[in-house]
Amino acid sequence: MNTPLPTPGPRKRRWSRWLLIPAVLMALFGVVVLAACIRGEWAETTPRDPAAVADGPVSQVHQSPDGQKQVRCAVRLPYPREKVWAVVTDYAHYGESLPYLRDVQVEPLPDGARLTGEAQSVFQGDWHFQTDLHEDKTGNAWSVRWDQPGGDLLVNRGGWEARAVGPDETLLVLTLEAQVAACPTFILRDFFLYRLPQVLQSVDRRVQAR
Repeated sequence: MNTPLPTPGPRKRRWSRWLLIPAVLMALFGVVVLAACIRGEWAETTPRDPAAVADGPVSQVHQSPDGQKQVRCAVRLPYPREKVWAVVTDYAHYGESLPYLRDVQVEPLPDGARLTGEAQSVFQGDWHFQTDLHEDKTGNAWSVRWDQPGGDLLVNRGGWEARAVGPDETLLVLTLEAQVAACPTFILRDFFLYRLPQVLQSVDRRVQAR
């Protein structure tokens, strides 16, 4: 009588496959998180500006000489600076240019305006903010600046800069730095690297509409 041979262990191989799939997914997730961390933390010390209107917005994490890291986005627009400035300082309609802001209320100030509202969170809920914007047209580059943490925002710093680069062309730069307790800063920077080009494109459309 022949003794039946033991069957091979396909069940073990199946279990190995089931264990391999989550291991691969976890490894891919780790790679994505690492790439996001590097992208959000690695900063350039030289600002990059587009060479022509056709280049579109150029965004980067920029580190200033004093060590501050901000997301910086620049675009060349085919309009006189006065027209671009009119949109940048149209605070009552900021929600149209910055879609991540909600319920914006505007209070005029002698050199700008006070904005109060909600900023869209990366993950959940909104962050309440109150920010005083200060305008300056005395230099070669007209600017709007703010540096006012408060509420959920531990750091809330940034600004617009509009520089005439020709009779009918403007270099517009938007910088933004923010920190909140509930979110790693590198994730915020990744979000801003994606969002700020959209903001500058929105400014472009609004200038065209005006």
